[in-house]
Amino acid sequence: MAHATRQKIFFIAFAAAFIVAELVLAVCVQAVSRNERIQFASVVLCLAAGTVFCFLQRKFDLTVAALVFTVTADTFLVLLDDYYLIAVIVFSCVQLTYCAVTVIRAKSSAKRIANLVTRAALTVVLEIGIAAFLKEDFDALIAVAVFYFVNLFANVAFAFIDFKANPAFAVGLLLFMCCDAAIGCNFAVDLLGITDGVAYAVYASRWNVPWLFYIPSQLLLALSVIGGARPFRKGWGRGGKERASE
Repeated sequence: MAHATRQKIFFIAFAAAFIVAELVLAVCVQAVSRNERIQFASVVLCLAAGTVFCFLQRKFDLTVAALVFTVTADTFLVLLDDYYLIAVIVFSCVQLTYCAVTVIRAKSSAKRIANLVTRAALTVVLEIGIAAFLKEDFDALIAVAVFYFVNLFANVAFAFIDFKANPAFAVGLLLFMCCDAAIGCNFAVDLLGITDGVAYAVYASRWNVPWLFYIPSQLLLALSVIGGARPFRKGWGRGGKERASE
């Protein structure tokens, strides 16, 4: 009993320390002007924490694989600030991994089929429609971006359909989408010369709006791996073999 209590205390203390560290980094991102390394550190910390949570629970969660892709994509997008096509391709791998999570967690074959068919249909329709509209301006980056956003939207939708299964996962993906919406507002102002409205308010804000959403999104996605398997089994920790055999 004392051993299990120590396990729980360690697990809870680690989770609390992780949350506090992420909140501190979130504040630093808003307070420091040259903050690329702080931004990247916040994403790496989420991957590290998610990995530790899985290790403590003796399980593998595809969310950790998605966090690996996220760190890889942000290496190009945040640290190098270049290779945008590669970054969007890797972020698409992030969303495909979360797609696998939503399919696996679906409670019926009908939901799994609807999930996959919806993504495929939306992707085909939007790719053809946007390509026809843009014509020669349609390029690889736009094609991959459309694929990415279709899957992000679908992930949010299907995560909320099964919201009770993992609320942190659903809300984390929603905040992920809000981050991308804020980035879209910034691009819209730059490309279209918008001078008012919501897009301009996001663009002109003294806050780094995308990262107001992004850090909490990754925090919640890392926390979403907690659960499912029992993290405080008798076999966990030193002396596990002996305790497991009791």
